[in-house]
Amino acid sequence: MAALPKVMLSSLTMPPSLRRHRLRHGLPQFALALMALSNPLHAAVSIPGVPEPPTPAPTPDGWFAFQDDLFGDAILDTDDFRTGGVHAGVRLGRFLVAVDASELTNRGNHQSDLPPDRSDELSYSLGYIITQRESRDRLINWMVVAGAGGRSWGDFHGDRVQNAIHGFAGFQQLHMPYDREHGTAGLGYVYGRSLWLPLRDLPAPLPESIGLQAEAAGVGTTEGEEEGVGTIEVVALGSQGVAWFGWQYQRDSGTYPTRTADIVARHEAGGWWVAGIGRQPGIYVSADADPRTGAVDGNLGFTIAESAPVQHHRDIDETLDAYANGGSIGLQVRARVGGPKRETLGLQHQVLFDYHFGTVEGYDAFRGDRVEADQVALGYEPVLAGPIPGLPALISEEFVYGAGGVRVERVEQLGPGARFSGGTATAPVAQGGAGVRFGLNIGHDPERFINQIRLGVGYDGWIPLRRQVISNGADHAYYLKPGSALVGTLGFAVYW
Repeated sequence: MAALPKVMLSSLTMPPSLRRHRLRHGLPQFALALMALSNPLHAAVSIPGVPEPPTPAPTPDGWFAFQDDLFGDAILDTDDFRTGGVHAGVRLGRFLVAVDASELTNRGNHQSDLPPDRSDELSYSLGYIITQRESRDRLINWMVVAGAGGRSWGDFHGDRVQNAIHGFAGFQQLHMPYDREHGTAGLGYVYGRSLWLPLRDLPAPLPESIGLQAEAAGVGTTEGEEEGVGTIEVVALGSQGVAWFGWQYQRDSGTYPTRTADIVARHEAGGWWVAGIGRQPGIYVSADADPRTGAVDGNLGFTIAESAPVQHHRDIDETLDAYANGGSIGLQVRARVGGPKRETLGLQHQVLFDYHFGTVEGYDAFRGDRVEADQVALGYEPVLAGPIPGLPALISEEFVYGAGGVRVERVEQLGPGARFSGGTATAPVAQGGAGVRFGLNIGHDPERFINQIRLGVGYDGWIPLRRQVISNGADHAYYLKPGSALVGTLGFAVYW
């Protein structure tokens, strides 16, 4: 078969001031960034307790993921709702076990006229695979699962976990009362999906297969909760890589056990854009956004399964970045378009796509305001890669890159007495950086997962091509200013 590129997930980036409002609610920024790269199918609106497989390929033997609204780009939203949690699942023959723990919060800001409160939820279930035919070589794949379990709600010390993480990371702690209700209800569900792969064994530079996946699930509890979700996605599969993009609709109805759960359900109901990328088995990331309510979410996870034989050898690097001073995270995808293989010394040529977001540093004079940013860029990266002399089991990748794109900055008023009332501006941006990434070459086998991990450090800078003035009477200042930051990266060199 023709060789396909190997893709690397390579860049979650953020300076302290690019820190998201959402980031403060959940895990530290770097962990959140990792989540986003790792959960292809665990959409923000997936129903807790349903063992939805985290990737569109054959169901893995097990999976684990962190969830946080930061992963979905919290700049779109100014409240927490389903602010953080974890998902886990395991397959035991024809049985599927799923566990989900979620932190639900309502800050009581402009999106809700109710006072602040919070609640924790724990969902757990055992399902049986009624019918299943899944293979990457099949035109039509399907799986149907039915199961039962329980959902508990109340104070499970999610606030302690959240505030411990916030305290460690230097973020503002959140002290809100728990809803008084607590209890447990029975849960039942049905889940099904079908993957149609009309395009298989494609030549380079295309992925190995391209198709459509449809999913649907319904859940009911003995306390009167009713939840349903349907999804349609375009899916791309490589020898190891997976990526998807689609639309999901969630319907929430019935009676919810706590006021916070009711607020979160109403916030999550409706249509969502969903997207993800990752390696299977291995790490994956997803992000989801509801354009109507501004709800956002995302996951970073890991799947366990037997690796399939690698037939294509296109290099795609998928990387998560986090700025050392805390503000921004991001994702970078790079495709090698020229030069020798990564395992041999030589100059390689890569095209890259970079997206990062967060709270922007350097605006301390904006008293009572926070400046947030989204930046997307496309560029070129030459890389000098190969074994380290005298250390054949180690690989280094020295790189520089340049890119151009668009930057959006938003000034958000945090409360009364703020210097400015808010504003949004967009500008073309030039972006560049340099650094080094390191990996292993154990047994000279580039297909092994451990040999595909890349840890790196670099320095990034960006220059918006215009400034924006913001004023309050005679008082004025500028935003959309140049910036730079030290960045740490976790990447994966994936064969597509």
